[in-house]
Amino acid sequence: MRGLVVVAVVAVVLVSGAPASLAQPDPSSAVPTTTTPPPVTTTPPPVTTTPPPVTTTTTAPPTTTPPPVVTTTTTSPTTTTPPSNGTGTTTTPPTSSTTTAPLPTPTVPGVPAVPNTTEMTKYLEASQAAARANQDALTAQQNLTDKREAADKATTAASNSRQAADDAVKAEEAAKTIEIRAHAQAITLQAEVDSLVEITFKGLRLNGLAAVFSSDSPEEYLDAAMIMDVYAERHGEMVRTAQQAADDALDAQKKAKEARDQVEATSKKAEEDRVTAQRLADEAAAAVTLAEQRKTSLDGKSGDVKQALGVLSPADLARLTNTGPSINVPLPTGAAGDAVKFAMAQLGKPYVWGAVGPDTYDCSGLMQTAYKSVGVSIPRTTYVQALAGNAVPRDQVKAGDLILYYADLGHVAMAIDGTYAVHAPTAGEPVKVSLINAIGPIATIRRVTG
Repeated sequence: MRGLVVVAVVAVVLVSGAPASLAQPDPSSAVPTTTTPPPVTTTPPPVTTTPPPVTTTTTAPPTTTPPPVVTTTTTSPTTTTPPSNGTGTTTTPPTSSTTTAPLPTPTVPGVPAVPNTTEMTKYLEASQAAARANQDALTAQQNLTDKREAADKATTAASNSRQAADDAVKAEEAAKTIEIRAHAQAITLQAEVDSLVEITFKGLRLNGLAAVFSSDSPEEYLDAAMIMDVYAERHGEMVRTAQQAADDALDAQKKAKEARDQVEATSKKAEEDRVTAQRLADEAAAAVTLAEQRKTSLDGKSGDVKQALGVLSPADLARLTNTGPSINVPLPTGAAGDAVKFAMAQLGKPYVWGAVGPDTYDCSGLMQTAYKSVGVSIPRTTYVQALAGNAVPRDQVKAGDLILYYADLGHVAMAIDGTYAVHAPTAGEPVKVSLINAIGPIATIRRVTG
């Protein structure tokens, strides 16, 4: 029986995987030693499970913090489309490009900037789209004006050319009539001269000596001599007259040919002018359609902005309606400084698409009117203002420089100094002062004067 117990203990040890050295102790002491560790081994798991809650608690905030940053970044336009430039004279807007830049966060002086809310983000996106639509509509309208003016000039030119062609036909008819008459007179006189030559060559001497030999009395002689002298004098005059008639006929023929050439030239030009006038009239008609489409697009974008404004919180509206920090910096003398003074005098006036003052403005309208007030002419739209004057690097910006924003050139501001600019932002915001770098991504800077 004791042998069976020993065998059983050995089997237990082998099954438990214990090393061979553990098979030597007394079986009675081995059992308690082997059963003690399990409670100790089961104690650590609670300790091990305690850290995970700590780890998940510390990682949660970073996970929830980024979304506002991501949201702000995604508010920038990712694809920009350049405006159509249907004009032959206006400059072609810059080609579009893809950019990823955050829309600016409006700030109230003295109040820390806060991330854009979802509603504010939608408003800024709608505003930027409306700004592009506004410039597109202005470009289309200017194109229409140019096409109509060109068509009117071409129509007038075609009418004048047609009248000149008609006058040339009448001149040709008159020249032809003169040619016919001159030619007939030359033929008649030439026939008389030919008769006189024929008589002369037959031996008839038309002089006084011939009259002496042929007269029967002194009286007959005197009469015959006088007739011969008159006839001889007439003979010489007739030859001269016949020669002049021949010259006149030749000149009339030349003028008739010139009149014919003029008819052909003026008729050709009249037809060319008519074709040009028709083409420009067709282009003007197409420009009308384009302008109407652009206006419809602007109306839709404007409606989107107004809708986005309607859902903004009072705090967001307050951020939009301020006129920016109070700026008191010395301005340079001359046109550029005076243009800035004019623009600053418009602070607080509402933004209206397509407006050029005096009570409301859009961004490019404010720039144009400010410079017009000091006798400097600049283009109407941002697309062409981006080509005015000379390019200036960011670190050399000074008062009066035009700062164009976004790859699609949808917005423009006027530098007050190297830090601030005055501009008409968009619907819902008045003319205001903003940090140059906070308005948006700068596309180009142009110095118009000074």
